[in-house]
Amino acid sequence: MPAICALLYVVTPSSYGFIWPIHTRFPLVAALLLPLWMPRRSLGRGAWLLVAALGAASLGFVVDLRARVARWQASELGDLDEALAHARPGRRLVAILAPQSSAWVPNVPMLHVAAYYQARGGAVATFSFADFPQSPFRYREGQARPPRLPPRWEWTASLEVADPDRSYYDYVLVRRGVVDAPAAEPTRYRLAFSGRDWLLYERTREVIP
Repeated sequence: MPAICALLYVVTPSSYGFIWPIHTRFPLVAALLLPLWMPRRSLGRGAWLLVAALGAASLGFVVDLRARVARWQASELGDLDEALAHARPGRRLVAILAPQSSAWVPNVPMLHVAAYYQARGGAVATFSFADFPQSPFRYREGQARPPRLPPRWEWTASLEVADPDRSYYDYVLVRRGVVDAPAAEPTRYRLAFSGRDWLLYERTREVIP
């Protein structure tokens, strides 16, 4: 397995079609599996001291990560849970936000914020990796599938592109500070939740002329 992972790191592409975060994790997996190649032998005092030092360092990392996640939830994720509590399960939701880097945790944790709704029983949540070239699953073709999104839509998310005729998504989750498109259509969208960090709109079934 270490050799296979090392080989995959060399031969797999790092382009959009394969998604680079998977490509760069092969060396780490190879390093974790490498000790399996070593012969079994009793550990000396030095080895036990090394294990103890690594354990203490790991504990420190865990404590730091826990504190960072708590700060992220309080200062950046904010009142998302309250907003999603106003969305009924089994519906369709699209999240409109700018997935900026976090001050507390690595990468762009807001990129998958719509998935929280799907975890609560939502039928469809956008943005997701469905339909991506490297994704192991696809939306089934037909009227039930969401409108197709152009590559990189998630970085400049807009309701106009995600739901051009405003007939697919039942809910629109908006991060404060971005373009609030549903607010410009009060006859089509009802404000279901207004919080410090998030707004949730519910699409009305009939548009009042």
